[in-house]
Amino acid sequence: MLEAFNQRSAPHETAKPTTLIIGAVGRLGEAVLNQILASEKYSHVYILGEGVLNSTMRGVSLTSAQSLADIDSVYLLLSDSEDKGQRSYYGRDSRFTALTLDNMMPLARAATASGARRALLLSPTPAWQQLSRFQHGLMSATESGLATLSFETLVVLRPVAQSKTATGSLLQRFASFYLDLQMMMLPRSIPVMTSDQLGRASVLAMAHAKDGLSVLQAQEIANLLK
Repeated sequence: MLEAFNQRSAPHETAKPTTLIIGAVGRLGEAVLNQILASEKYSHVYILGEGVLNSTMRGVSLTSAQSLADIDSVYLLLSDSEDKGQRSYYGRDSRFTALTLDNMMPLARAATASGARRALLLSPTPAWQQLSRFQHGLMSATESGLATLSFETLVVLRPVAQSKTATGSLLQRFASFYLDLQMMMLPRSIPVMTSDQLGRASVLAMAHAKDGLSVLQAQEIANLLK
């Protein structure tokens, strides 16, 4: 009798959700991945890529878009397709798929087909666009397309895009210098966050997001960490 009572009284443990990360490349991708793992909010973390993951971490695996397991949410980390130096110098992310505007929609559809109902898009925005009112909403046909998918929750984070290393041709170095100049001219009211800070903010934004579409600008992202 006591045994039956203890069984009925035992608290019900809710299974942790699973998540997929698309675009875990470069310094920002690594920071988001590390913060997701450190949060211990997920029973399993899938990373979109090809081949075998060289890691001994439990609860983490590499998967292709064609072999996705059931997932509850997806992190979409947008990369700059023109930045050839976005990959890790040590090749840690060599097997990971980079997310661009060109492949975002088919990959997002694959995530919804595997059960994802919550999505977060991390879309760094150039300094000059941070001053535009257009960044308050969806900024491209691709982002508008995401909003039409079967996500119950879609969060868009728009941090200030970090400047690139001044390498390459004379024109590329001039463009890098121009971007650095823009960063210096940003008002103090628009915070520039580190990759680790953006990683933590991404996890918090996903955890506290409500149903529907939410677009968070740089200051709102920084407020998540307060």
